[in-house]
Amino acid sequence: MPIRSLVFSPAQRATYAAIVLLITAAPIASASAPSSGPPSRRAMPAPTAAQRALDTWRQMRGLDGPQSTIARPNAAPAKAQDGGNPDDAQWQSGFGLPIPNSFVSTLVPMGDVLVVGGFFTRIGDMDVRGVATWDGTRWAPLGNFPGSYVHDLAPYAGGLLARDEWATAWRWDGTSWSALPPFPADPGGTAAYSIAMAVEDEKVAFSVATWTNGADYRGRVFVLEGDDWVPLGGYFDRAPEALAWYQGKLYAGGWFTTLDGAPLQKIAVWNGSAWESIASGLTSGAQDAVTQLAVYGGELIAGGWFRANWNGAFRYFARWDGTRWASLGADPPNPNLQRMRVMGSDLYALGLYQGDHNFGIARWDGTEWHTGEDHLRMMAWDIASFGGEMYVGGMLSADGPAASSPLARLRNGRWEPTDTPTAGMQGLMGWNGPIVRVIAPVEGGVVAGGRLDFAGSPGGWVPFTGTARWDGSRWSAFGDRSWDEMELIDLAWHQGALYAAGYFQSAGDYASVARFEGGRWVPMSHSDIYNVTSLASASGNLFVGTGISMGSTGGMWRWDGAWHGVDGGITKGNYVSAMTAHGDELIVAGDFTEMGGVPCRNVAAWNPRDRWHPMRDGLDFVVSDLISRDGVLYASMLCAPKGIARWSNGRWEKVESPSIVSALGWYRGRLLASSDGFCGGLAYRDDAGAWHPLGSGLDGTALSFVERGQSLFVGGFFSRAGGKTAYGFAEWRGPLPGDLGPAPTPTPVPVATLQRVVADPNPSAQTVHLRYDLAASGRAKIEIYDLAGHLVATPFDGEQFAGSQDVVWTPSKGEVRAGIYFARVTLGNTKHVVRMVRID
Repeated sequence: MPIRSLVFSPAQRATYAAIVLLITAAPIASASAPSSGPPSRRAMPAPTAAQRALDTWRQMRGLDGPQSTIARPNAAPAKAQDGGNPDDAQWQSGFGLPIPNSFVSTLVPMGDVLVVGGFFTRIGDMDVRGVATWDGTRWAPLGNFPGSYVHDLAPYAGGLLARDEWATAWRWDGTSWSALPPFPADPGGTAAYSIAMAVEDEKVAFSVATWTNGADYRGRVFVLEGDDWVPLGGYFDRAPEALAWYQGKLYAGGWFTTLDGAPLQKIAVWNGSAWESIASGLTSGAQDAVTQLAVYGGELIAGGWFRANWNGAFRYFARWDGTRWASLGADPPNPNLQRMRVMGSDLYALGLYQGDHNFGIARWDGTEWHTGEDHLRMMAWDIASFGGEMYVGGMLSADGPAASSPLARLRNGRWEPTDTPTAGMQGLMGWNGPIVRVIAPVEGGVVAGGRLDFAGSPGGWVPFTGTARWDGSRWSAFGDRSWDEMELIDLAWHQGALYAAGYFQSAGDYASVARFEGGRWVPMSHSDIYNVTSLASASGNLFVGTGISMGSTGGMWRWDGAWHGVDGGITKGNYVSAMTAHGDELIVAGDFTEMGGVPCRNVAAWNPRDRWHPMRDGLDFVVSDLISRDGVLYASMLCAPKGIARWSNGRWEKVESPSIVSALGWYRGRLLASSDGFCGGLAYRDDAGAWHPLGSGLDGTALSFVERGQSLFVGGFFSRAGGKTAYGFAEWRGPLPGDLGPAPTPTPVPVATLQRVVADPNPSAQTVHLRYDLAASGRAKIEIYDLAGHLVATPFDGEQFAGSQDVVWTPSKGEVRAGIYFARVTLGNTKHVVRMVRID
């Protein structure tokens, strides 16, 4: 299975950051410390720094969260068409929702509409990037926004001013969008990013950061004078995170410590000719920062991470009257603060907070703080009053057990979605738009797993946690809600049971691997297993791949009823990204040069007899996925001249393909691949080696494929498939384009396949491996009988993927005596029996 992301507990994230820095083009930000990465990645920080799993999969591929839904602005991969391809009839509809497909960052009431800005690219069946309007009933575009994504909106000159991440200010004049003049270039920098803006009447200020030619970035503040941007002073070592106009002066706050090399701490005011520090008495530690500013009650309010570990007068929030600092309440909330807003007589501090439950909104009424009035489980970014109702936007999906959405309104004490699903709108929903990392066949349909919370249903919502089952017409929960949070990375069938890897958390309990049992996900705990990236069943064991920083097992674990390391695992390298059974061996791939002390370049094989051993010279590039079919092994790679290699006849052969391939699949006997190099992001390979798109394809990236009956199911992060709305999950039904032959039947499996069933070793005194191949996924049952015809054991009864199978029977010495036994393998209407001899 492809690597979806590396997921780990809060206590382990700092340790793993070193690996992430090596993998990514830019470091990952933390919500509680200054980022050393590019401001575009920092400017919308992942809200999971203390609560949720970090999505390293996208970082490894240079994808910045919400940008995953479309091509990055500074790249030029092939893009999906707008539908209309005749083959798009095979893409099925019904997997969308009438809500934004990603998060909302800013809200501004303007006349009879609420202007909504954010990182979305689609709302229902409407393509709309970054900004839209809501009139209380319907969505509509606000012109054709020419930028990328909208971080902030502010009223300006009878219209609006918008800040996107690429250091551009856009103006809406009531009719159309236009760009304000470009910011002066930094002669020592490269890419520029906008960090903050402050607008008061006609006064406009922007904080802009640029990458320098070194390993860091610096920032500068500009004000708009006529048609020109004028810099205020020199360069901050960190671009200010917050700007505000107060008493006619401009204030700046952030993580900065110097200005042109001279000390300047955390918060400063422009005195008309220079920046002047006003941090005295407010901040003291190197990790202190002022991240948000607002004007409330005639005073300037500062919020952020200051005095976080002290019992001083000012913690997290303080007020400035132009002369001195004063506290803002005796017990302020400990914030992951993203914005402060003033509405009526109250100040709202928005972000993500923890108490008896997670909440996203803290309210200061001028006298005391009110917390926990909501149960928003993820980040709140903005709040507004419109049409007599309260609205909130952010990275939202739930208010307690009920559905919320990226834009929600307050109804009956709950933050509810503005829209409810209708017929044809049964998509999946998560806190940053649905991300389906993995799909697996199960009884009665397929199960989708990832960052998921709800599915649409006409007139309502289906709640679940992490996994849901699609039966061909509707979604249902897969498993109970005993876990508060789940983020699935991988799924694998092993010995008749379904196993999951990812992040499982509830009431302080944490697990990385779980087994589906009795209708719920049961943890398989081990204190050293974190950052799980992949699962595989091979050689009678369940194998788990991870990042090497967790525990001492080199990123590899084996389960045979107890957890064991796998012969040292990675002894030189970073992580395991993919695993699969191939013949009687486990194939492991990722980013490493040595396994168990044996030189292996990014791919290696393991079996109980030979242990770790190389596969010829290995592969030159980091491997993203593996798949084994019909005795042939395929590997996909990142940044290789040809992104797919095939292992055949004991050597690797390069397959003509795009340079970056993120996932592999199989459908109707054809190899599938996910790559931005294909039109629509995915394609299949014909017998002549040519690649063919599946209609107009996706507007994002496919991460997982499953063949089930006459359908191909695709999971990933996207919002359209074949021009139809599809949030993270899509179905292609019927033959592939140009391949109009009869569809293969998953069950019963052809008799010729079952003739390959073997028992090894035979005779045996201990464990017996029953090995066979499946031409397609289906339900298998393996039963053991003695010579008198009595049923002795049922080692396996459940779904199996297509490909090589290895079912293990370990007889109990006290119950199974020496003699002759028979293993009956049943697949559909086909049965095969193999004779076995048991010896003492």
